[in-house]
Amino acid sequence: MTRSAGSANQGGPSSRNGWSEETAHRLKRSAWGSYRDHGRRRYRWLCACSWTYAAILLCVWLLETFVAERLWQTTMLTYMPQLPFIGPALLLLLLSALLRSPKAILINLAACIFCLIAIMGYRCSGPITHSTGPKLRVLTYNIDHAKLGAQGIRDVIEEVHPDVICLQEADLWRRHGDPPDPVGPLLTGYNNIRLGELVIASRYPIVGGQVARIRKAGERRVALQAEINC
Repeated sequence: MTRSAGSANQGGPSSRNGWSEETAHRLKRSAWGSYRDHGRRRYRWLCACSWTYAAILLCVWLLETFVAERLWQTTMLTYMPQLPFIGPALLLLLLSALLRSPKAILINLAACIFCLIAIMGYRCSGPITHSTGPKLRVLTYNIDHAKLGAQGIRDVIEEVHPDVICLQEADLWRRHGDPPDPVGPLLTGYNNIRLGELVIASRYPIVGGQVARIRKAGERRVALQAEINC
């Protein structure tokens, strides 16, 4: 009886230790599995946010390119500073690098490049070549149908003293009083050519002119080009 009790006492702690080790192993596997599941959920959320913002950038580009000034909302979107659009993409790119998600890194890197080129209009310029011709001072001026009046427009031109003047909305149909009608008296000493509300004037001889028709975002517009001998 004593031996039997002793055997039972020896076997008791052994079984308890075995149960504790097995339970600890199960808990460890459960914790590791929970950690991996949590990591997968983070990666999925990161990729979902990255794809969503990439789609937003694409929508912004489509609106600015094909709608633009047709609606006041898209007009504000087009002319607002474009720099803030790249901020979320850079933040998502940083999070992707911290979480070591190659897929999210590629998505956000592509979004940053797209935003930089398509939306912000970044261009890589080539080497600067110095021309041997004369330097020109060019004034491009939307006179808003002569809102300032003829004298106000003349004052601006005399203040800048340009060699070449490009006027927009210089039409003869006035919305305001005292229009430059015709525009010629404002451009004394200049050679000029005209197409509707577009005027190009130059101190140098104008040897040719050309009309370019532009179609963008469903709108038809024209541009006036001049060849100047200087």
